[in-house]
Amino acid sequence: MESYNPNEGMPKQMGEKFEKKYEGMEPHITEEELREECADYPELLPLLDEMVEYASRYVLDVWKMEALLRKQKEFTSAEEWKEAWSKVDGDRSRLHDTFIDSIAILSRNMNQRELNTDWVKELAPTGKLERARCGKFGIMLMFRRYINFKLSSEDSHETD
Repeated sequence: MESYNPNEGMPKQMGEKFEKKYEGMEPHITEEELREECADYPELLPLLDEMVEYASRYVLDVWKMEALLRKQKEFTSAEEWKEAWSKVDGDRSRLHDTFIDSIAILSRNMNQRELNTDWVKELAPTGKLERARCGKFGIMLMFRRYINFKLSSEDSHETD
């Protein structure tokens, strides 16, 4: 898989919406904490990168759905709207499934190496990964990336 740019393609409005909705909230475990946990096992890092990439793609598709909802009145027919919605929702649902699978793969590999996988218990309180909890986790991971990117951008502007 090619290298991943965490901030590529994130619409500014999406980040601002995240700030309003998730300000003060943190994911159960941050990407940085996961990277630290996996640091002694370089073979886990591509699995972590994949999980983060799928989270990003999932969140962008959620954003596309919300944008489509805002444009619903612009469609000329109910059929045209249904077709557009069906495509975006199908894409989002498949990415959500892929993101959940990537969580399972990473956590299984971490567990095999006896690393801390307590963070998965928050996503699977009944023993099975829950869609809603995983979706929120993905959104929270991307929110944290947005905030970190924003803070580092502000810091670099201050030192100029």
